[in-house]
This record gives sequence, structure tokens and C-alpha cells, in this order.
Amino acid sequence: LYCQFMLLLFLLAVGSVSADGFDTSLRFPEELSIENYVVLVPDFSAAQDSFSACSWLKTSADSGLPWFSYATSTADNTILLKAKYHNIIRTTGARQEIKFDKVKLLHNEWNHFCFSWSPGSADFYINGVRLYTGSSLTGRIILGGTLVIGQESDTLGGGFVLNDLFAGDMYNINVFKKKLTLEDVSAMFYNGRCAELERSLTYDIILSWSDILGAERHGAVRDVPAGCDRWGILQDLGSILAYILNRRGAAIP
Repeated sequence: LYCQFMLLLFLLAVGSVSADGFDTSLRFPEELSIENYVVLVPDFSAAQDSFSACSWLKTSADSGLPWFSYATSTADNTILLKAKYHNIIRTTGARQEIKFDKVKLLHNEWNHFCFSWSPGSADFYINGVRLYTGSSLTGRIILGGTLVIGQESDTLGGGFVLNDLFAGDMYNINVFKKKLTLEDVSAMFYNGRCAELERSLTYDIILSWSDILGAERHGAVRDVPAGCDRWGILQDLGSILAYILNRRGAAIP
């Protein structure tokens, strides 16, 4: 009985991993090319008044390192999030640039990035530390755009240049319909890259990692193991089951 239960749990976990991308990163080749990107047309209507985007990034080459480039017919840099230099957001009200050009990160190390916005307020975090907080532009998020992962869009869904792209691994990009708090972001970082999101936050996701993994890909972007798995969780569940069965006097082979 115990072995059968563990096998069932294992099969469920394998199916869950493949379905939600828990153990999958996206790798953008170190050899720079404007052909390497992921593109989709997201629905941000639920996030027009509060928006946050977070990701784990591991860079492997020097470039502009854009990881999230949302362009609309109104402006190419409607929302531009990068691992280097600056972030840009343009709403129906105005445009704002948040610079962090003095921050230097090591290649081939995982770092956690988060940007959050609501009318009049914006925050930017790296590794759970808030590097920028302050008043921000009013207005609403502009809808109807195209999101490119791994390149900076200088036109709607295109206009890529060789010195402004991403090389390395991305993991667990999520977009939320709320302005994340310092506590939310710090917990994401300190719980670790392979931790599940707090359940309360999962209800606010409007664009998930599994959505991005399933989006249209170009060039040599590919899946690689993220180094995260749920087998440790299964072992803990197995230990709990064994304890319960022992308490009931069941014989476990």
C-alpha cells in the first residue's frame, strides 16, 4: 500500500512539473542574436490600476539584458524591465524611467527582480532589497500591446538590436494584478528560487510562468532544467503517511 501510494504521488508530481514549469527554465544563448526571443499578446486589463512583474534571472553575457519588453501602438517602451541600466514605464498619463546603472551583478548567478506600480507609486527590487521607491506617474496601464521576452522592442513586437538583448536563464516570470509589498517581494527572495509562491499571491497572477513557457518562441531559446523538483516534498509526504500507518498498526513492507 505504501509503495503504491508513493508511486501515485510521484506520477502526480511529474505531471504537475510538466504542466506548470516548476522545474523548467528558459535559456537564451550566450551567443548574442536578435533571433532569440519569446513573444505573446497578454491581456493586462485586470492590471490597469495595479501591476507587478517578477522573475529569477541568471545572465551569461554583457548586453542590455531586457527580460520584459511590453510595447503598444502608443509607445515601444510601455513597460521595459531589464537586469541592467534602467526600467521604463509609460501609462496613459506619462512616462517614467527608473535608473539603477550603478548596480553590478555577477554573471551565472541567480538574482531575483521585481517591479511594482500603482498610480502615484512605484517600487523596484533586486534580491528582496528595495532599490527604488517613490512617487510615480498616474494614469493606467496601456492595453493591446505585445510582450517580448529576451529582447527590447523598439517597434511593436520587433525592432531588436544586437547590443540590447538577454543572454542567460530566466525562471518563474509572473505578472500580478496588484502592487506587491516589500513583504511580498522579500518573501519571494528569501523563501528561495524553488519555493512555491504564497497561495494568496497566486490568485493575483494574470500572466504565469506556464503561459510564457507555452508562448511562441524564436531562434535558439530552449527549455533547461531549473534545478527545482518536488521529490523532496513527496518524501516528506511519504514520511507522514508512514507515521500515520504505523500509528494505526499497519504493516509497511
